[in-house]
This record gives sequence, structure tokens and C-alpha cells, in this order.
Amino acid sequence: MDEELTPVERRRALLEDLIAELDAVHAGVLFWMMRGAGDEQITDELFKAGIIKDKWKAPSIVARRTELYRDLGYPTDMHKDIKRPLFEFECFPIIKLLTNNDPDKIREFPLRNKVIETALPVSEKPIEQPVEQEFKEERHLEQPVDQKPEPKPTPAPSRSGILVGIALIAALLTIAYFAFFRNLLQAPAPTETVAPTLTSLPTNNVLPTDTLQPILPTDTEMPTNTPPPTPKSEPTFTPDATVLFEDDFDGEMKEVWKSPLSGDVPIITGDDRWLTFRGPTQFVLGDATWTNYEVSLSMTNLYCQGGVSSNTITIGLRYQPSGEMIAFRWLHWENNCVPVWLQGRQGQWSVLAQDIFPLPPKNESGSRRITISAQGDNFQTSFGGLITVSGFPNGGVVLIADDGVMIDNLVIRALP
Repeated sequence: MDEELTPVERRRALLEDLIAELDAVHAGVLFWMMRGAGDEQITDELFKAGIIKDKWKAPSIVARRTELYRDLGYPTDMHKDIKRPLFEFECFPIIKLLTNNDPDKIREFPLRNKVIETALPVSEKPIEQPVEQEFKEERHLEQPVDQKPEPKPTPAPSRSGILVGIALIAALLTIAYFAFFRNLLQAPAPTETVAPTLTSLPTNNVLPTDTLQPILPTDTEMPTNTPPPTPKSEPTFTPDATVLFEDDFDGEMKEVWKSPLSGDVPIITGDDRWLTFRGPTQFVLGDATWTNYEVSLSMTNLYCQGGVSSNTITIGLRYQPSGEMIAFRWLHWENNCVPVWLQGRQGQWSVLAQDIFPLPPKNESGSRRITISAQGDNFQTSFGGLITVSGFPNGGVVLIADDGVMIDNLVIRALP
């Protein structure tokens, strides 16, 4: 059965086994990394859970994180710009699934007994040993055609060797994918740009829940109403406009974040001070005096992957007393983050327009930034997706974020 799996499927199965075999300390570090916690918060959480008896210093957490990379098969000489994103993409969904996103489950680790291998002790660079042995055996395979020497028994490759090999394959596939996707984004933009209006949008697709099911274009389609984004520039419209609200979360938490409309009070995590949501949570900023404005924010920890509950964020504009709004959201659909414009309220949405264009590109810190604006009857993002809707002349901003989503440097500016 193992031979029928693709390399990526086989690697995921091996990673699930290895993560299930982690002790509570390493599983706890991985879990709180997935939640976006900094080293000090990870120490606090492990101490409060009784997993460690004394509060550790930050270097101890760094050491455990290094051991995680090693034990899960990530080569020490792999560049950090490849290793860290690959580690997060592969391991975060698995630890979230194994714990059901419940920190109390960490105490149950290890979930499985560790498989003891009878291989020789591994050197400081375990990935080089299996490769070197295989290469030497290849050199001894040259035999005359008419001879059939008795094959020498070869030791079974260790699981770490298999894991490293598949990791390299996955890394190459990832690089090839992003290279292809970058070329796709550099394709010529459509010659005509038609902004959808409310009269041309479907009117009979009011949905009772958040489970939206849009009809997706093919993978090769580019947005029909906007040119492709330019990932080299930070999106921003009017940096000198009047600031209605801003928060970089560097100081004490503002009172507005302590009183969500629904959900739990978020926490500030990490050395870079990110506002981290702890479950589906809704906030309303501003009031009916806000008319034309733009919302800019950095965000991270968004996931859209089949088989794993998604982490996404909804940004609502022109919030009405009835709870209605125009909202932009990355919808979890299969393995895509599909950008959609919505009208309605939490739990009851109508799809106004949808497009296939990528998440904003990651900056040097690994986060993404976007700007969304409401001006007159026009609603748009800094990466395209212009729509025109009437009936929403004013109102505040709504943020609805899933568990683990993190935001920073939120700025709301007035527009003319």
C-alpha cells in the first residue's frame, strides 16, 4: 500500500508518525509555534500546563525548536528561507489535527510509541550518510552481461533517510510550483477591465451558513476584472490621509480589543507583538460617521488546505445597525484561498463577486499586507477585485478572524 502513495503523501504520513511520537515538551513547542506564540509565551504555556517544572529561558525554547527541525528530518544545511516556510506548511496542520487544536491534548503526547531503529548511530549530518552509501553501491553494479552474481543484502534505508529524500523532492516541487506561479502572474493583463456591478451579480445565492461554494475558474484563468498584482510593492493608497484608527500593538492592549462583539478576547504574542485571535472572533471599529475610508493591515497564519479546518479573516466595510455589511474574505475552498466579495452578516452571506488571484506576497518578515477601500459605491482591494454596490453609504469596519490568525500594523485612513 505504501508504494501506491505519491512522494508528498508518503512524506505527510511519515511526518504524522514522527509528530505523534514527540514527547509533550516538543509537541507543546510545535503547537504554540502553530498558534504564533513567542518564546516567552511558549515557556509560560508549558509551565502552566505542568509540562515543564520550571520556567525556561528563551534559549531553551530555541534549542527545542532546533531539535524539532532535526527530529522531523529537516536538513541542518537547508536554507532558512526554505526550511522555515516548508516546516510551517507541513507540520502546523498536522499538529493542529492531532491535537484537535486543543492545548489540553498536548499532555497526551507521545500519541504513539517511538519506533526504535537498529541502524548505526547517526552522525552530526544524518542526511549525508544514506546518500553516500547508495552512491557507493551504484559504482559496484557494473557486471558483465552474462554473469549473474548473487546480490548482496543491502540494509533497509532508515526512516530518516527516506524522510530527507522526500523533503528534498517536496522542496524542489515547491520551488517549481512558485516559479510557475510567478510566471503566471507575469502574464499580460487582460485588455479590457470591466468592474462588476450589483445588477450583474447573482441575486439568488443567499447562504444560511459560512459554507460558501463558489464556482471556481480553471487554474490558468487570470482575474477578469483586474490586472494581476505586482508583488514587489507594498500596497498602500493614501499614506498622508487622515488617520481614523491605528494600532501597532506595541504598547498595552487597547480597550476596543477587550470587548469583542462575539468570541474570545485575543492576545498579543511574539517579540514583534502580533494581535492573535483565539477562536472565531468579531470586532467593530468606528461608527456611522465613517463614510469613505481604507483599511490596511498585515496578517499571517492564514491556511486554506483540504482536510484541515481553515484559518482565514473577513474584513467588513460600512457596517450597518442591522449587522449587514460589504465584506472581503479569503474563502477556504478545497486547497485554495479564494478571494470573494460578500454582502450580508456573520453566518448569512451572499456572494457578490469572486476571483482567482493570489494572496498578497509575503514580505521579508513572512507576513502579508493588503489595503481594502470603500469610496462612494466602489469597493476594491489593492490587488484588484473592484465592485460597485449601492445602499451602504457609511458605517464602521468589522474584523472577523479565525483561531490563530494574527494581524499587525492596522491603519484606517479617511478618503475624500
